[in-house]
Amino acid sequence: MCGILGIYRQSGISGGDRKGFDRAMGRLRARGPDGSGSVAFPRFLLGHRRLAILDPEQGSQPMVDRETGVALSYNGEIYNFHELRSRLEARGVNLRTGCDTEMVLKAYLEWGKPCLEELEGMFAFAIFDPRQERLWLVRDRLGVKPLYIAEKGGWVAFASSVAALLELDEVEPVVDRTALAHYFLTIRTNLGERTLLRDVTALEPGETLTLDGSTGGRRRTCYWSLPVLPPEARETQRDLNALSAEAVERLDGAVNRQLISDVPLGAFLSGGLDSSVLAASIARSPEQAFHTCSVGYRDAGFNEWEHARKAARRHGIECREVVLSGDDFLRDWGRLIDFKGLPLSTPNEVPIYRLAKAFGETCTVAMTGEGADELFGGYVGPTFCALDYDRAAAAPGQAFREALRQRYGVEAFASRRDHFFRVNAWLPPARQAELFL
Repeated sequence: MCGILGIYRQSGISGGDRKGFDRAMGRLRARGPDGSGSVAFPRFLLGHRRLAILDPEQGSQPMVDRETGVALSYNGEIYNFHELRSRLEARGVNLRTGCDTEMVLKAYLEWGKPCLEELEGMFAFAIFDPRQERLWLVRDRLGVKPLYIAEKGGWVAFASSVAALLELDEVEPVVDRTALAHYFLTIRTNLGERTLLRDVTALEPGETLTLDGSTGGRRRTCYWSLPVLPPEARETQRDLNALSAEAVERLDGAVNRQLISDVPLGAFLSGGLDSSVLAASIARSPEQAFHTCSVGYRDAGFNEWEHARKAARRHGIECREVVLSGDDFLRDWGRLIDFKGLPLSTPNEVPIYRLAKAFGETCTVAMTGEGADELFGGYVGPTFCALDYDRAAAAPGQAFREALRQRYGVEAFASRRDHFFRVNAWLPPARQAELFL
């Protein structure tokens, strides 16, 4: 995890811009404790906070190409950077480092904006090209890495966190009431490009923003969207064993592409479906030694250590157990809100933070299984709750009605809208109306 930052002013960078830039860079320190750097142009400031993973000695940023002056500030990981390196060298490109940052910069210099077709990974980056005095902001296809933007007339700023943008004088912490209502209904802090703050937007997944330095003109474009298969292209019948083998093969291939690191690497292990699937895949990699951490509470009814221990024993790996108390939870909750500049999406961000903090004492890179629960049916909400409206309408028995009452507070739903709100909302609409008066 690194942090990127930039400021543009059409009339030229001012002393106030530099002071705000320094404050924002300080805010990003937690994202990049291993180093920082910046580069200045007449209308642009570009900064970077680094967490060193590949080529710690030579991968400092912003990285500036010696011949063209093109500058890159990049947060992420390119999984196919070895293949990119071979292709670039075959085209006569001179490479000086062993880090994926240089692959992104040289890919842009070699192919221009179509270089995005060549990048496989998670990333958010900014490229300033002084030859056209043009800034190019890019976010990865699924939005794994964050990138936030503030715009006001002939001034634009971007950063990896909302908290960093709030250090700038031009950005006011005024709540967007429409987005706040969305947050209460869905616990999601983004609504498309909108955030909970009126002055801050998010570059959306698979989106770019191009800024012309001379005119101040900006243009957002979508370079990728999730593909949807037409009905005729969907497979309806496949042998379960063949499907299982293909799933394992694809999973192992994806994991192995991400096990490249010049610093210690490990994994989070809860004993749940996502982290156990990931641990199994890493354990199948013959040359990868790794450690795991699991977080839990003193009250045995609120931790998952029994499951984590079983998974660790199954794969012959060590698992350090991290204890989180109620006081720790409340203290960390406030700390994380301050760090993000936004409310938390889910309460489990707190144990994940405490887990990462302990994990960082021995490892730099953490493999996590985010997304596997959704793919393999591990979460009750997305997998089963979507069916509860229809099941409740089918005159279920007393045991099912009691289960509904325990989960939703009612034994039947007034409408699909009622069911949706009971599944997702932190606050029901009536309570929201009271708050917004």
